[in-house]
Amino acid sequence: MHRNEPGEITAMDWDLFEKRLHSSVEKAFVDYFGKEEYDWLQKLSAHSRKVSEQLPASGNVVIVPGIMGSDLAVKRDDGGIEPLWIDFPSLVTGGVDMLALPSDVVADTCRNNGTSAIIPIGVNKRIYARVVLRLRAS
Repeated sequence: MHRNEPGEITAMDWDLFEKRLHSSVEKAFVDYFGKEEYDWLQKLSAHSRKVSEQLPASGNVVIVPGIMGSDLAVKRDDGGIEPLWIDFPSLVTGGVDMLALPSDVVADTCRNNGTSAIIPIGVNKRIYARVVLRLRAS
């Protein structure tokens, strides 16, 4: 795995995310969120599950993440992806320059330096986990 390859938490859908919160303490979750936030999310998820078992769903919500809540990556030539936004080690080691679009960029062919495409890889769970878990309890 490349040193910055996105982890499974980034790519995880919300159902699996919530299910995994209920399994034994997972190092990946603690590393990603920190122990205090992980503990908080486990409690919130337990509440969400309890409410959803007792009440019918009250509707759907669409979350449209803002710039700070979106995860972006660079698609490498080898097919792998490398997190870029918001990944501070990548940003401080030249990643900010990779966000610049060429002046002749065409929609749907977002290429940087002719080799690396910037792609969305998901909603940042550090930003949105609490919101999603609370909404799941509504």
